[in-house]
Amino acid sequence: MSSNPSLQLLALLLIFSCTSQPVHPLETLREVDALLKSLTPPPQQLTTVSDRPTTVKGAKGTLIHIDPDNLETTDGTPMGDTITATLIDLTTPSDLMLYQAPTVSDGLLLVSGGAYFLNLTTDGTPLQLKTNRALAVEFPRYSRQKMDLFTGQRDSMGQLNWTPTSQKFQPKNLIKPQQPAPQTNNTRRDDIEDILSYINPEAPKLTEAQKKAYETQIQQYYMARKTYQAVELSQLGWINCDRFYNNPAPKTTLHLLVNNDSITSARAYAIFKDFNGMMTTHYSRAYPDTMSFEGLPVGQSLQVVALSAKGKTALMFEQEIQLQPYQMIKLDFKPKDQTAIKAFFQTLN
Repeated sequence: MSSNPSLQLLALLLIFSCTSQPVHPLETLREVDALLKSLTPPPQQLTTVSDRPTTVKGAKGTLIHIDPDNLETTDGTPMGDTITATLIDLTTPSDLMLYQAPTVSDGLLLVSGGAYFLNLTTDGTPLQLKTNRALAVEFPRYSRQKMDLFTGQRDSMGQLNWTPTSQKFQPKNLIKPQQPAPQTNNTRRDDIEDILSYINPEAPKLTEAQKKAYETQIQQYYMARKTYQAVELSQLGWINCDRFYNNPAPKTTLHLLVNNDSITSARAYAIFKDFNGMMTTHYSRAYPDTMSFEGLPVGQSLQVVALSAKGKTALMFEQEIQLQPYQMIKLDFKPKDQTAIKAFFQTLN
């Protein structure tokens, strides 16, 4: 009995439609995420001893006070000889972009005073805080505004979302050291020395020891001013020093149109020029309606940046705009090598 080609084709289509799974949008971003990873500097690795409390300092001034008595291994094995703190500090727009760390809390815009990732290991074994114990950390103070502590979790698209906690960052209550009074010479002088001192008086001077001690106190004072009071962290991971951006201006949506049929996926960023804030979105040809920024305050100056990749070729778009209601811009991607992209990122900071 001869088979019917049309029925065979129909059967194959039915089988394919039943067995094929939709591609997750994150999978379509694999090439552009690989590009971003190649541009991202490695985390800092700060190693110290494990037999006593110590403090390690990050490249941007973060002070991590490590007390081994507050820590335990996740698998219950004994503590090793050393403890290593893995630290990532995101303080600039390009930092936030590379690590997919928009300044957003459940859709609400934040002003960033620094975002940080912190993890601890001992000789390669992960550490965790013991029950009811904390890790004291002094984070750099980049803003004079009141800032809150947020914790971060990545969503299904690999982007961080920040959740507020009840903890607040507090400035240190410091008193600037006063210059010490000069030490007076109490030795007995004869009449001629008294006469010469009257004719040509000299103000008492600080001794070398007094100068050195005062200079040290001043240096310590200004160094201490650069960080907040230590906050007690009850968990490791992503930490943010932020505040909600309260702007009464009307909100709008900025739509992005990919002006190139060969672009299959892209990540895009809205960088605020007037404060340290950034929003992100993504494009996938399979989900064409996702490329927009929502809840933007009208009138803000933005720099819109988008990145894509096709094989080994990096593609970039950038444009500065003054945000208008219901605005749309076309993304015209141009090839860029990694050196040019890194140089551009530096201009954002």
